Amino acid sequence: MNTSLSETIAKTLISDSGDFQRLLQSILAEAFDLEYVFYFEREDLLPEAKFVFGNQAAFELNSSQYFYQLKDMAFQMFGRPAQIVNEIDPTIPKNSFRSALFYPVDFTQDARGILVLANPKKRPQFLIEDLDFLKDIFKGLGVAIENIKLKRRLELVEAEVSLINKITYIVDMSPQAGFFFKCLGQLLAETIDCQIVIFLMLDPQSGVYKLEAGNDAGNEFWVGQTEFFRSLAKDSETRGVFSESYGGKFFKGEKYGLEKLETSLVLPIQFYQQSRGVFILLNKNGLKNFCSADIRLVTLLSGFSKAVIYREIEKKRLGGLFKRFVSAKIGDKILKNEDYSLELEGRHRITAMFVDINGFTAFTEQADSAVVTRQLNTYFQEMTDLIVAYDGTLDKYLGDGIMAIFGSPIRISNHAERAVECALAMQAKMSEITQHWIEQGLHAMTASIGVCTGEALVGAIGCDQFLDYTAIGDCVNVSSRLCGAARHGTILISESSYESMQDVLICEPMHGLKLKGKSQNVVAYEVQALKNIYEIREQLREADTQKKTRVIEALGNFGVYRDSDTVLDYLDDRDPSVRFSVVHSIGRLNKEYHMNVVINHLEREQVPEIRAAILNLILNIQSDPLNPLMEKAIRGVAPGVRPTILRATIQSPQRDDKRLFLALIKSLQDLEESQSSMMADLTRLLYQTEDVPIMRMLIDNLPDARQAVKISILRTLTKIDIPQIAAPMVSALEVETEPEVQYAIAKAFGKITNEKTLKLLGILFHENPSLNHWHAYILCRQSKNPLPLYKELLHQEDPVLKFATLVLFGRGASPDLEEDLLKMLCEAPQVMIQTKIIECLGKCSSARVMPVYLSLLGKHPNLDMAILSEIGFRKQVEHLDILHSYFSHKNVQLKVQAIMASGQIASPLSLPLLIKALDEQDNANDIASIVRVLGNFKTDQVLLRVVQALSSPIGRIRANAIDSLMAMNAQQALHQIERLLQDDNNRARANAALACLRFGEIQHFSVLAEMASSTNKWMRLSCLWALSVTGMPQAREIILGLIQDPDYDVLLSAIGFLKKIEQSGPIKG
Repeated sequence: MNTSLSETIAKTLISDSGDFQRLLQSILAEAFDLEYVFYFEREDLLPEAKFVFGNQAAFELNSSQYFYQLKDMAFQMFGRPAQIVNEIDPTIPKNSFRSALFYPVDFTQDARGILVLANPKKRPQFLIEDLDFLKDIFKGLGVAIENIKLKRRLELVEAEVSLINKITYIVDMSPQAGFFFKCLGQLLAETIDCQIVIFLMLDPQSGVYKLEAGNDAGNEFWVGQTEFFRSLAKDSETRGVFSESYGGKFFKGEKYGLEKLETSLVLPIQFYQQSRGVFILLNKNGLKNFCSADIRLVTLLSGFSKAVIYREIEKKRLGGLFKRFVSAKIGDKILKNEDYSLELEGRHRITAMFVDINGFTAFTEQADSAVVTRQLNTYFQEMTDLIVAYDGTLDKYLGDGIMAIFGSPIRISNHAERAVECALAMQAKMSEITQHWIEQGLHAMTASIGVCTGEALVGAIGCDQFLDYTAIGDCVNVSSRLCGAARHGTILISESSYESMQDVLICEPMHGLKLKGKSQNVVAYEVQALKNIYEIREQLREADTQKKTRVIEALGNFGVYRDSDTVLDYLDDRDPSVRFSVVHSIGRLNKEYHMNVVINHLEREQVPEIRAAILNLILNIQSDPLNPLMEKAIRGVAPGVRPTILRATIQSPQRDDKRLFLALIKSLQDLEESQSSMMADLTRLLYQTEDVPIMRMLIDNLPDARQAVKISILRTLTKIDIPQIAAPMVSALEVETEPEVQYAIAKAFGKITNEKTLKLLGILFHENPSLNHWHAYILCRQSKNPLPLYKELLHQEDPVLKFATLVLFGRGASPDLEEDLLKMLCEAPQVMIQTKIIECLGKCSSARVMPVYLSLLGKHPNLDMAILSEIGFRKQVEHLDILHSYFSHKNVQLKVQAIMASGQIASPLSLPLLIKALDEQDNANDIASIVRVLGNFKTDQVLLRVVQALSSPIGRIRANAIDSLMAMNAQQALHQIERLLQDDNNRARANAALACLRFGEIQHFSVLAEMASSTNKWMRLSCLWALSVTGMPQAREIILGLIQDPDYDVLLSAIGFLKKIEQSGPIKG
């Protein structure tokens, strides 16, 4: 090394790797004048090389999809001595390496690197002397390299300290596991700089890993790739911490349905050598792989999370125990600390119940202790099950007695009725189990029950060593005394319990009852049964208003009357108080099929309070959104196939509501929705709101969500299309000011088809002064001759109403409206309306519309997109020059749209420009689009280029190339296509099989059959499309088999393609 170079190195201040890189590149440039300089490092977790830095030409080459080949070559050189390689061919198009020098160097902590120099400009090849020169350079840089290593170590320590501070802050902010894991997911994504983070917890009962938390992208990907995540979690039980790469020649990540899937990092959380959960991270940004430093940071975070995880495990274990004493519904609400109707402490009106076995003490003195224990356990089990079934809470066992409370901790207004109904069920069960004991030769038993309603102090009562959740008060004491006073095998209830249900009970009053602790005699009632519905109907016919109101309320409060619709007979009663009680009882019955009745009544009801109660009732009737969505999904499927689909989805005991819901929405998306954030938004809402009912979650989030989420919710509600969506959507229309959201509401109204929903919308619009002009819109929807109303609506001043009207036309507006629409197109200031008008004029003659369209070109990108699409759709050869001018447009979407439109026209004039665009592109999506368009040009030149695309490392390019070869009927390419029958990319493999079938090689149908049974869901999904267009009878049988697929996406796709086959007519033999 010469003196001047040594002095330069010595004088240069090198404080970080950036300084080092700049100095090294300047030295190399001066010494060699190279075309390429690359520096690679070996990944510390994967058998791969990563590109770290280089000169400008190297970075440009790094953006090529073929760069992996040079990385592979560099990786092969790790561990080898420095060497020169001449005449190498890494097959990177338009690039060649006549001479390359590979020089190993240790640059960063725990990393081995290799410097690759290529193509010296002043001589044809490198010389041996060049290796000695590099040796001298790195000897001079030795101190600087050591300093950089030390700085890297310090940076890692600083990152760890910062992370500890952040995680400590999160732990201090809230002890709630949901909040903690949500924050932890975001912190991990930021710290490790990755795209997807999820945390799975192992359910010890089922042995299945379940989603506990994740960032937005992680939640969305979990829904489509649950089994992929679970397989990684399962592997971690034996492998511990590990990392995987899904890159390489065929971009294996494509087979998981996420083309950008590159790498994963999996870190299990263990307690006593047993896995309890696992962190899974995917895709470091910048196409980087995970490294050992990432593992250190994730391990640090997981250490802090262990306490929270353990607490969550214990909570679930205790929750399981707790649910043995209360209903699952009550248990879940208490454990999740939902604040609505939850009464954990305080003075409340409740109903207390005591149950006691008659003559139990005498029985225990005579019977064998084992027999006593067995009978007593049976009695406790059966009685406790009934308490839980009737929404009660087991307070305690008292020897052979039981204390239960109704109305706390979950507040219910019909607690007295539930308690009495439970008591009657207990007596029936006692008769049943006593008969069973007698048959076994055991002692017969009866039980007395006391029930009282009143105020009580409810809460956790006791001392530090022992706390008991219980009720204290006069009603508790009275119920205990009533139990003691009751005849054997009977039920005594207090007058306070009797008041609300007196008209439906068969009972005997017990006057002058003396109870301990009461200074005066009390009246109680011995309950034998509830009246049957026929007796109640007869009673209602003769009842006065007060009694009628009580009976109707009772019909809603007692579960035994749930199957009766008697209350509906009084919905039109002359007395408002009766009608109000009917509405209240209908709400208590909570039957979805009552919806139509109350909506019809709403049109007749005049009392404002009752109308408000009906609207509230409609909003709160619990409706399963899966039913209307599934009905849409299977509409058009043969009746004989429907039961099989329903058994695999709605009726399945293993049904996963969230995943099924998301899969149904996804299957019903239009193109615009599929390109939006809709699924990500819904996934986040569903998985971050615990087990809140889906409809409630959507409606509650609509008012305050950010704009994109509001639009996603609106689109979803429209697909569900039940009356409950009407009021929230009208409220949103009234208050929303963001144009994007307003137009989303308008589009939603245009997509609604449910007659009940439309009827309710009409009522709401008619009664709302600020939205009264929308009532005409509903009348138009309901009219048999809507044309005059269409014209009226199109001339309204409200642009949102205009847009909603345009949505109704689709691509086929009536010719009678063309003049109005063309005028609106020129005058409307809103681009959303203009693009929608262009869509509506789809069937209008080109001669009439194209001059107007061209006059609008260049006004707005969205408008340009619509016009370019029309030029292609209408095959406007005379406007090819317009399309060609967009081939070099800076807006990528406009450029692709112009390319696709020119492909539809398929003029020879476009071919040279398309070939040129193909040669200049380095974006895989753009290349794939051009390759597909070339299929419309049947020339030898095109055939050669498309066949070359079959060898692309990008799966979607290979798949599109096969599409084009089929469009060209290029049977001469069959041999090249057959090579892709085992392609890693699902689309490429399915297309290859289909092409072989099209070209007469029917034996390759077996490839599609194999894909249909693949463990890879994306293989199954891709084969469905190919099967549906084969025209082969056995294709339908395979598709029928997939309508029971365990993956909802595959199942619903199978339904869609099955409908496609059936709608296209009989399959060819």
